[in-house]
Amino acid sequence: MNTEKILLQVYQNAIPNSWEVFRGKKHDINDLPNVSDNDIPILVITPEGWVEYINAYLSINSFSFADYKEIYLRVVEKDFGDDNTWTLIDLRLILPDKTQRFWSPQPNFEDKEILIFQRVIEAFARYSLLHNNSNLNVTIQDV
Repeated sequence: MNTEKILLQVYQNAIPNSWEVFRGKKHDINDLPNVSDNDIPILVITPEGWVEYINAYLSINSFSFADYKEIYLRVVEKDFGDDNTWTLIDLRLILPDKTQRFWSPQPNFEDKEILIFQRVIEAFARYSLLHNNSNLNVTIQDV
């Protein structure tokens, strides 16, 4: 995936119908060098994968569906009593050699996190069907 080209198309508002674009919230960036006030976090889901851009200070994250054998959603809830509950939600990205990677959207997208997970899983399922991935396994794991 050409991440720079994808982001350029988003900035030029030349977004294909097959893409889904999420714009995140800017956090306080006054203390970071080389970060413009115009930097807006962007997450783009394409038919081939997804790209996550936060600002000029952080590297661009890109994920190609071709690299993964399966993707699943993991939800972990920990109850500390007294109405104090902690929940972790992430995607497990399984490589063909069974190595696992973990991913969650950056905090800039926290209000859209569940929708982003859903859209990534749906896009991976479509990619897998189009590319005859017989190992397609999209599951939700509640630990």
